[in-house]
Amino acid sequence: MRCTRIGDNTGFSVCILKNGEPFRIFQFKLNKNNTVFQAELAAIDFAVCWALENGVRINIHTDSQSSIKALRSARSRFAAVNKVKKNYYLSEGSVGLTWVKAHAGDPGNELADHHAKLATAEGEKLEILTPYSRVKFIIEKNLLSDWQETWDDYDSESGRRTRDFVPKIFMALSLPTLKGFTFLTAIIAVVVDWHGTSLCHGVYSHSVLAYEEVSAKLRTRMAEKIPNNLVSRQKNR
Repeated sequence: MRCTRIGDNTGFSVCILKNGEPFRIFQFKLNKNNTVFQAELAAIDFAVCWALENGVRINIHTDSQSSIKALRSARSRFAAVNKVKKNYYLSEGSVGLTWVKAHAGDPGNELADHHAKLATAEGEKLEILTPYSRVKFIIEKNLLSDWQETWDDYDSESGRRTRDFVPKIFMALSLPTLKGFTFLTAIIAVVVDWHGTSLCHGVYSHSVLAYEEVSAKLRTRMAEKIPNNLVSRQKNR
């Protein structure tokens, strides 16, 4: 089995070999927001289910170390991983899982790689839920893009002066943040602290205002917890 991503297209193939020769070849194409890791898990799960349905013993060869590590982990919290693990354990030893090095001349892996590339364009459509990490990445990317555009267009003396220090909006600022706050929330707090409320109306887009609402709720919740923590500490003393 092999997975690949070409541009926004992700696909995987499962090549069943019998006596070293191709027996069955399956190609699947995922949604553009699905990840290669999801494709790798889906490929393993498909192979396991195929073996169970046909009552045969197989050994899955994959070059995905991350998938093997995830399936061998005893503390996985991901539903997709646990689903594959459940089916894998149902095989009761009839399915093996072996890692092979990619692009090292292994005939089966090279065959699967070829069909995985074809799968990104012509594979059977397979619907898998978009992972939370991908949704978060897309939201942050679009939010920062919108905010940067508004930031660049804000024309005032204070705005131009601030842009001399912070020309680009980005998430990697090493600012101290409390649990529940993102780096973006910290950046918002800094901007408000420098310029007051007059700037925020000119800089914030609707998406940033939504972040502010979430931040306000988080600050309220944390403020409620702080007195309780102080009381508990005083009792412990």
